[in-house]
Amino acid sequence: MSIPLSLGMPPSREEPRGLLDALLTHRAPAPADVPARFLAPRIVTAADAEAAGDVVVELDAGAEAPAPGSRRPLRYQIDCAPEYLDDILAFTAPAPLCVYVTGDTLADTARRLTEAGHLPGLPAGRSADEIADFLAVLAHSDTGYVA
Repeated sequence: MSIPLSLGMPPSREEPRGLLDALLTHRAPAPADVPARFLAPRIVTAADAEAAGDVVVELDAGAEAPAPGSRRPLRYQIDCAPEYLDDILAFTAPAPLCVYVTGDTLADTARRLTEAGHLPGLPAGRSADEIADFLAVLAHSDTGYVA
C-alpha cells in the first residue's frame, strides 16, 4: 500500500525548511520566475569563490588543492575518474566534499567515499539498479549524498 507524501508539507520544529527548499543547484544566475527558496547556493570555480558569497566550489581533480580563503564555501564539489579516487579519499577539505566518480562502480565508490566522510554524488543517467545499489549503501551511512 502506498503512502501519500505531500511535497508541500509544512516545516517542522526540527527542520524548518520544506522538502523542496534549496533543491536546485545552478552555475548561472537562475531565471527570474524560479522562487528563491528553491535555489541552492550557486556552483562556482575556486577562482571565483572569494567574491561570490555562499557558494559550492567546484574543484578540478587534476589541479592543486585550493588555497584557503577568508570565506569558507558551503561545500566543495569535484568530478573525478576512478584513477583519482585514492587521491580524493586522502584529501581533507575545510568544508564538506561531494565527489562525482565516473565509471561503472557507483555503489562501490559511494561506500569508499562515505567511509572517508565525503558525500558521494549521484550522476544523472544511471539505471534503476545502479541507483538502488547506491541508495542501499547510503542507507547505512550518515553522510548523505548530492544528486
